[in-house]
Amino acid sequence: MNEKFSYLTVMKAKSPTQIYPSEFMANTPAEKSFFWPRMIRPVIKKHRHSIIDLCNSKGKIERRIIAKSHGIEAGTRKVKRMKWGDLWYFEQRIPNRFRKEGRFGKRLW
Repeated sequence: MNEKFSYLTVMKAKSPTQIYPSEFMANTPAEKSFFWPRMIRPVIKKHRHSIIDLCNSKGKIERRIIAKSHGIEAGTRKVKRMKWGDLWYFEQRIPNRFRKEGRFGKRLW
């Protein structure tokens, strides 16, 4: 597969990922964006879901599946218009069966 572009970000000072321990400690949206993953490939669109490949702030590549049933808060509407290199500012959705606390209270098992 041929990649369309590549980019390199160089900064002389410390990055916000080195200054702040988490995204919530950062003050401005520009500093918070250093913690967000970036899309590294085009969106793969399927029938009722989309698949995206992201490079997170730790330098690891991760694949996320965004289903239509996940709702607006998971980015189902935005993923249709996103392109390579865009920041993915939605949190990772954890399915109910893997959550420690369910949607309606604590899990019993």
